[in-house]
Amino acid sequence: MHYIAFDGCIGAGKTTFAHVIAAKLALPLVVENVDRHPFINEEYEYVGDSALQTELVFILMHYHETLRMERCDARVVSDFVITKAELYSSLTLSGEELALHRHVYQFLRDRLSGPALTVYIEAEDELLLRRIRARGREWETGSDQFITSLNQRYRERYGTRPDSRSIKVRAEEFDVVNDADAEDRLVAVVAAALQEK
Repeated sequence: MHYIAFDGCIGAGKTTFAHVIAAKLALPLVVENVDRHPFINEEYEYVGDSALQTELVFILMHYHETLRMERCDARVVSDFVITKAELYSSLTLSGEELALHRHVYQFLRDRLSGPALTVYIEAEDELLLRRIRARGREWETGSDQFITSLNQRYRERYGTRPDSRSIKVRAEEFDVVNDADAEDRLVAVVAAALQEK
């Protein structure tokens, strides 16, 4: 069975939302394991030196995990989708490195079915930056400009490329940490979208 994926900018709430849906629907959860990435702490510090390696490792990690999800007999919930690689690389790479990345990405992407449902979490820049600062992950705090540019790319992707297998939710409307009813509302939206797909 295909998986449910959450997508959105850094700090949008992908992992939190994925945990909620997995728990409420009693589904297995697969989360992006950034700690296994060998170059992640260097990306924002040395973009020119390690950006290509960083992005290629992410593609391979996401491809491997996505294959596992697609081969699973049960529906799975994930806090990432491989298509995010396009957005990140468009900001971190250029020239021949970007062309190589796109080639590898397309080669791997063509071998995947993709999620049954992608839930795009739209959030305002200010909310993202506040959340990123609050959690204090060194590799996330590199550049406010990078976050706002990435967030814009996400808006462009989901605003201009409607997909019959995706829905959009606003992070501000589903504050599952501080609003007791938000979890049930989120589950209702996702369950309704799954029935329509």
